[in-house]
Amino acid sequence: MGFGRVVLWLAPLTVFVLCLARAQSPYSPARLSPGAVAAQLHGRALVDLDLTCQMIGYYTSIAGISSPLFSGEPGAANAYFTFRSAPFRVEVLQNGPMAHLFSRPISGDSVLIELFYDDTPDQDYRDPESFSDGIRIAVFRVRNGMTTALPPALGVNAGSMELVSSRAFTFAGLTVNIADFGQNATLRFRSTEPELSGTSRFPFAIPFAGTVLAVGGQ
Repeated sequence: MGFGRVVLWLAPLTVFVLCLARAQSPYSPARLSPGAVAAQLHGRALVDLDLTCQMIGYYTSIAGISSPLFSGEPGAANAYFTFRSAPFRVEVLQNGPMAHLFSRPISGDSVLIELFYDDTPDQDYRDPESFSDGIRIAVFRVRNGMTTALPPALGVNAGSMELVSSRAFTFAGLTVNIADFGQNATLRFRSTEPELSGTSRFPFAIPFAGTVLAVGGQ
């Protein structure tokens, strides 16, 4: 068989293999349309008596990644992707039976949230530092965050997130970069009544679950 015939025979096979690999790829780096769901998350807002807070948690889904986000049974302990905020203060504005809670940075002009990828996860809500193990893959700046507390124990939050920095990392054999999803997002979540946290620094924890919506911007 001549070289030319070999090339002609291999060409369509190569195209087929490449298309199949793309179809089975667990990561699609295309930027999301504004309003699309970029990620979903679970977490805890840790609270001290002086209203100093910190948010920790993990991602249950990330747009474009179809591989499992957990090393075992889904939950905080087995989550590959986690987040942890810098400590911040809460300012309370009463409005009849409702209360509006505003996040205020302790240092700097905004509250920062760091995202981490840990290929050997072992998070524990009683140990906030365990949510910042692994490699830091992104830092977001949170602006205009507000939680509305409704009686008896429901909280509704909304805030804007701006990507400060990110780095490429390898997950499921592919290169991923959070910047591929755009520079801005909206964070929305709902929370329930506080419970004891099991930590000495923050005695109370408020469970929450939410969604990150793509906004756009370069």
